[in-house]
Amino acid sequence: MSTLTHNEYIDRFIKSITKPAPAVPTAVTAKPEPSPQAPPKVEAPLPPNPEAEFRKRYEQELEAIVEFERNPGFFDDSEIGVENAKRIVTWIRQHGEYPSRQTVAHAIRVLSHELTPLRQTEPVPPPVVKPEPQARVQQPAPVAPTPPPVPLEEPLPPVSSYVMKRVGNEFKSYRDVKAIPTSIFSELYKGPHAAAFKARIDEILRRVQGR
Repeated sequence: MSTLTHNEYIDRFIKSITKPAPAVPTAVTAKPEPSPQAPPKVEAPLPPNPEAEFRKRYEQELEAIVEFERNPGFFDDSEIGVENAKRIVTWIRQHGEYPSRQTVAHAIRVLSHELTPLRQTEPVPPPVVKPEPQARVQQPAPVAPTPPPVPLEEPLPPVSSYVMKRVGNEFKSYRDVKAIPTSIFSELYKGPHAAAFKARIDEILRRVQGR
């Protein structure tokens, strides 16, 4: 039988009644989730510019007139030529397009079998006067009938002398309109003379298209 000293006995008794402290759980740090990316910024479209749209439209109409002039066998100032042009413009608008050089050329190819060819008039030679004997009185040559006068168009919408000076030409045909510099066109389109300026351009385009 072992003999314990007093100190050893005390140490053993203390160890028997002492329990180890519970383990403290270690906190787990959660990883931050990545934030979702913001959607790309979409820029709003610019509002339409009425002046640029008007300028584009009338330039397309002028180019359409040039395409009509390249087909003199179907289009001129006669009744048949104007009717052919109206048929082309009507077909273009029925298909949701606007008259331009490309749409007119396409319509002419599609409707070529429906257009009425213009009559090509040949110059009439002057009558040959045969010499008559001196005893006879020479009959006067037949006089060709005088063609009826061409009806005059009504004058174009008037504009002020300031506008005519700025335009720098007669301002009567589509070539005159196309010759206006862009800076002067923009000034007159937005200035105090805009109403009369637009009215004259609209009437010129209406006449050259036969509307």
